[in-house]
Amino acid sequence: MFHAERSIGEDGFVYGWLEKLIVSTNPVMQAEVEEMLAWMLELNESGVLLDWLMMQCYTQPPAVACRCFRALVRVFSRRDFPCEFVSLFVLCQSMLAVNSVTDCALHMIEILRKQFLDTSNLHATSPAQQVAPIVQMRNQTVDVITSYPGGHIFPIEQHDICTRLANSYPQLTVTIFSEVSYRLEMKNCTNKAQLLAILHPWIANLELVDQNVVEEAAEGPRGWGSEEATQLVLNNLLYLTLTLSSDYEQELAEVWKTLVISFPANLPAVLNFFYTTTLLSQESLLTHTKRICVWFTSDGNAREASIEKEEPMKDGVRLLPMPAYGGHYSPLSQFLPPVVQPVQFFNKSEVGLLLVCDIIRTRSTVDWSDSLALLLHFSILRLDSLRPALCRHARQAIINVLMIYMEKSQLPLVSSILLKNDMIYGTEGSEITGEVSVGVCREESPSFARATADEYRRMIFACPSLFSRNSDLLSAIVFCLSEK
Repeated sequence: MFHAERSIGEDGFVYGWLEKLIVSTNPVMQAEVEEMLAWMLELNESGVLLDWLMMQCYTQPPAVACRCFRALVRVFSRRDFPCEFVSLFVLCQSMLAVNSVTDCALHMIEILRKQFLDTSNLHATSPAQQVAPIVQMRNQTVDVITSYPGGHIFPIEQHDICTRLANSYPQLTVTIFSEVSYRLEMKNCTNKAQLLAILHPWIANLELVDQNVVEEAAEGPRGWGSEEATQLVLNNLLYLTLTLSSDYEQELAEVWKTLVISFPANLPAVLNFFYTTTLLSQESLLTHTKRICVWFTSDGNAREASIEKEEPMKDGVRLLPMPAYGGHYSPLSQFLPPVVQPVQFFNKSEVGLLLVCDIIRTRSTVDWSDSLALLLHFSILRLDSLRPALCRHARQAIINVLMIYMEKSQLPLVSSILLKNDMIYGTEGSEITGEVSVGVCREESPSFARATADEYRRMIFACPSLFSRNSDLLSAIVFCLSEK
């Protein structure tokens, strides 16, 4: 006798059998399994079966995932089916990027909108959240598909559709972000690039709220935000960067850039968050926060121009509802040291030096002419710091600044100096921590490079006027700073 709880319950024996069927390479089975899954789901309103089927859409190869998704669509096209809206809504947005099921996903989104979004004020937990906002927001599209000026009624681009959804339902921003974060953390997820693409338009709604950021930084257009939403988004986004950046660097860079350029208050809030994480664990987090800051320096002009064209907004930020049960928080704490370990204190200007060091060498639109004097002054003051990381970054920042003014003809010699000193005083550990392990200096035979370096050392400390060219002086400074 068939027992639903035993067969399609949490540990039902049917799922192992179903998994073998959906991955079968038999043409006859492939043709029948889609309809079979649809009828099983329609005849058994089981949340566990629905969750299992959605999980296969994330974890199976593309062809199998498409069959599972079409089975879902078959059920919802026949009748209203009880489901957890957010999970299915995110799944449909991710499947928009798959050409073979783009139309299915688009029509499914329309069904979900009618069933869940257009019948009530979703996620309104108090009367204050149900009334019209007193804060004038950026112009947003009222309807996602049926009345979008300048676009087709049924677009096919994932970014276009998600942008319309994000503009129409900004109150779902953190709910969507939380669900996407949860799916991205699954080890066997096969469509992480599609999920990261969803975040771009949604995260553009978010204005970060940080009490430590001065009010002047929040001038300009306002968005949706709260302190709880800020903590969840920054926590999860940094965790995703730590775990996924090796495979999805470009996608994550676009998400971070979208976040910081969406509203004037976002960049100061992100930098303050990086300051906190640097204090907690510079060894494991600083290398990643530095890379994120490098991402920030490119392609910032487009958004700045659009902000200037927008109408001035009133003060205030629209309260952003949190997901049910507080949302999903990524386990960022696993990258932090134990609570009993003392915190190494840096002031904000010192952390700023740590973060800006690599930006000097990147190709960006930053004009360093107004900041070089202050940067050099602060770097020189930190050359004798007792903190190895700060001392190392101060020396590297000065070298990076000098390289801006170095003549191209001197680059081979400078490269030889830096490479030689790196080999002798090389770092076996992380470059960020500044924990230098000194190599054994063997007896070396005289060479032109060594003779030139020795001459530079004598000239710079004895009589700087002996330098015939500025480039020679710069090369000498680079040599001295790159020594241990």
